[in-house]
Amino acid sequence: MVQVARLIHNILQAIKGQLTPELKSAIIPVAYIEGHQFKVLQAQQRLADRLARQSLLDQREINRQEVARLKMQVDTLEKAPIQIDQEINQLKAREAHLLNELEEVQAAIKNEEDKLNQLPEAIE
Repeated sequence: MVQVARLIHNILQAIKGQLTPELKSAIIPVAYIEGHQFKVLQAQQRLADRLARQSLLDQREINRQEVARLKMQVDTLEKAPIQIDQEINQLKAREAHLLNELEEVQAAIKNEEDKLNQLPEAIE
């Protein structure tokens, strides 16, 4: 950058007398650009720092979302045994009810079969 600035400075010195005042005021700062190198480097560093900070903030947000997702998953897993126990209890109650109903139906079938078996005896 410094070498390019020196080249520009030398060219400017060579054509200095041929330039209008407006053109001189626009071009002369370019000839002394090496004086701005520190400011440019500082600005580049600030931009890099901002980018790094934003990247960290983005990663922190991603991590927060992941933590929230994992917490929900852990909470669900912690509640699972209770929910499964409740479901088992409901199924056992239903099973008991259905077994009772089955016994009633079997008794009704036996009663009807007994009636059917007694019919031939009544006819004879």
